[in-house]
Amino acid sequence: MLHASGVAQNHRAWVFCGPSEAGKTTIARLAGERLVLNDETVAIVKRGRGYVACATPFFGEGGPVMASVQAQAPLKGMFFLRKAKRFAHQRLTASQAVERAFPQVFLPKRDHTVVAGILKTLADFAERVPCYDLFFQPHPDLWEYLDEIA
Repeated sequence: MLHASGVAQNHRAWVFCGPSEAGKTTIARLAGERLVLNDETVAIVKRGRGYVACATPFFGEGGPVMASVQAQAPLKGMFFLRKAKRFAHQRLTASQAVERAFPQVFLPKRDHTVVAGILKTLADFAERVPCYDLFFQPHPDLWEYLDEIA
C-alpha cells in the first residue's frame, strides 16, 4: 500500500505518489470522467509479470466519493509528484524509484527482515513499471500531457 492516488484511463492506471500536500487529491480532482481509484492510498499487487493498481477504502481529502469500490487496473506507470509552473517529467532509474517510493509505503519499517522484503519488492516493481518524476501544475491539460508519455 502506497501513499498515492490512482487514476485509470482506457483500462490502465497511473499512480501518483507523494507525501501530504504533494498534489495527490488535486490530480484525482482533475481526472474528469476517468476512474479515480483513490486520492490517498492505493494498493499495488503483482499479477504475473506485471502489477495492478487497486482501490482501497482509505480515502483522503476527496472523501469516499473518490474511493472506488473494488476497482483495479493494470499499472501503466508511477509518478512521483513535484509541483511546478509547467508540465515536465523525467524517467527514473530503478534505484531512484525505490528511493522515492520507500518512504511512501504503508508498512511498519522497524524490523530489518520487513525492510529487506519491502526493498526487494520495490526493486522488482521499479524494474517492471516505468517510474517518473512529474512536475505539474493543477490544470486539466495534465491528462493531455500524460497521454503523450505512454
